[in-house]
Amino acid sequence: MCPLANEFADENGSTMMNWISHEPGSDTSVYSTAVKGLVDQFMSEHEGHVGKLAVVGTSAGGYMAYRYAIDYTDTVNALLLMAPAYTPTEAELDKLEAAGFPILHLKSTHDEMLTYEEYTAPVRAKLDSMSNMTNICTDWARNGDGGVASLFFGIEMGQHCICSSVGQNMMFDDGTPMEEQLPAGITGWFKEVLA
Repeated sequence: MCPLANEFADENGSTMMNWISHEPGSDTSVYSTAVKGLVDQFMSEHEGHVGKLAVVGTSAGGYMAYRYAIDYTDTVNALLLMAPAYTPTEAELDKLEAAGFPILHLKSTHDEMLTYEEYTAPVRAKLDSMSNMTNICTDWARNGDGGVASLFFGIEMGQHCICSSVGQNMMFDDGTPMEEQLPAGITGWFKEVLA
C-alpha cells in the first residue's frame, strides 16, 4: 500500500499537507491516524492473507514512517527509513528499541537537503547502539555502476535520494553489496527480518 499525501500549493506557492505536516503543537503527523485506518481496513479486508507490516519512508515520508512506528509500535513488524526528515528524541528511540521490531536506517553523510549534521549526528550514537537497529550512514549514495548518485531537480539532491540506491537493492551491477551490513541487499534484509 502506498498512500499519497493530500499535498497542495497555497497562495504563496508553499507546499502544504505533505507527509511532514504535523498536528499543531506536537510532532504527531496529521496522517498517522488516517494511515492507521487504511492499514486496519486493508488487514480486515484481506484477513488471512496478510501477515506482517513493514513501514517504509524516505525524506518527508521517512518522517511519517518514524511517526507511524512511534505512534503504533504494536502494529509494526519492520521499519525502513531512508534519509528521514525527522530526528527522534531519545525517549522515542527507546520506545522503538523496546518494541523490538527490526529497523533499517539509511543516510548519506553528504545529504544535500536534510544534512547529516542536523538530522542524524545528534542521535548517531543511540542509533548505533540500538539492539534492533541496522544504521547505515554511507559516505556516498551510489549508482549500480559504482558512480556517485546524482539527481538534479533545480538543486542537486542525489545524496538525499538514497532511495535510488535502495531501488537498486543496495547492490552494484556486478552483484556485490553497496554496504557490507546488507550482503543480500534490501530484499535480503526484509527476507531475513520478516521470516
